[in-house]
Amino acid sequence: RGSSTARVPLEVLPAPPKADVSVPPAPVREGFLARIRRRLQGPEPFFEMHVVPRAVVEQTVRAAGGQVLHAVEDGAAGGGWLSYTYICRKN
Repeated sequence: RGSSTARVPLEVLPAPPKADVSVPPAPVREGFLARIRRRLQGPEPFFEMHVVPRAVVEQTVRAAGGQVLHAVEDGAAGGGWLSYTYICRKN
């Protein structure tokens, strides 16, 4: 909608050396206060997922004047789900 393109400078560095994993880390023990706090906070939050078929996503992008260049399987939804990252552009 007429906004300028974001440009961010970055520096690519070599990967850090791998840690020695021959000795497993010691188990972390949860303290008494942490256990009480966790119980008071209630259950873990959850994230609802509502499936939208890929064809519907692509048709919606086209109807809005766009084009799907790639649909890359990303595994972001976890096991048992098929999910994509969509790379689109405006026509």
